Amino acid sequence: MQSGNIKSVFFDLDRTLWDFEKNANETLVELFRDFNFDKLTIATPLDFVNSFHKHSKALWILYDQRIIDKQTLRERRFQLAMDEMEIATEFRPNSMWDHFLDKCPTRTNLLPGAKDVLESLSKRFSLYIITNGFKEVQRRKLECSGIESYFKDVIISEEVGYKKPEKEIFELALTRSGFDKSQAVMVGDSFELDIIGAINAGLGAIWFNPFHIENPTKTKVLEVKSLTELRKILI
Repeated sequence: MQSGNIKSVFFDLDRTLWDFEKNANETLVELFRDFNFDKLTIATPLDFVNSFHKHSKALWILYDQRIIDKQTLRERRFQLAMDEMEIATEFRPNSMWDHFLDKCPTRTNLLPGAKDVLESLSKRFSLYIITNGFKEVQRRKLECSGIESYFKDVIISEEVGYKKPEKEIFELALTRSGFDKSQAVMVGDSFELDIIGAINAGLGAIWFNPFHIENPTKTKVLEVKSLTELRKILI
């Protein structure tokens, strides 16, 4: 990747800019209290949070592989968490996903440095989002967290029919941006979805790796531990 040629930067959203874990955790603790789970189970709010993330992670893998559909993903992760907390069926709230959906996207926690970096980069580059998240929440996240205005376009897999790491979603994003692949770079936290997907589509890639995860392949990629490092690489 020749940084001097870069004109456009494509960002993943969840866990790259928008702090999914922190926002989800705050919402889950609130729901635990709203529905009086403390009276229905010996499990703690932290147990609920950990169970949700465990099952959500496993189900997202199946969803990204097109093994399960959206409805199954969003409902099963709560069903399995409540199963684990041994909450009797008759005391479970209806459509737990709807309650989560109403609250979580309005949370405003961003990863450290996200807004400052977007402010800096937006003065030099055209910025875009490419996300596998659900269409009814991703734009709300951008709006409520105050970063929507930095992006020229938002490409959501559910709307366009392709998912990262499929090269078609990157090619579509390039077409919509008007830039050539040599002028674009993808920034994301998922090595498989964001980095390998972008490389296979011919884009440059920068791996956002704040937890120092070992590179799972022999593919050499640019890597940053914090978002603020992007300025050193791109500007």
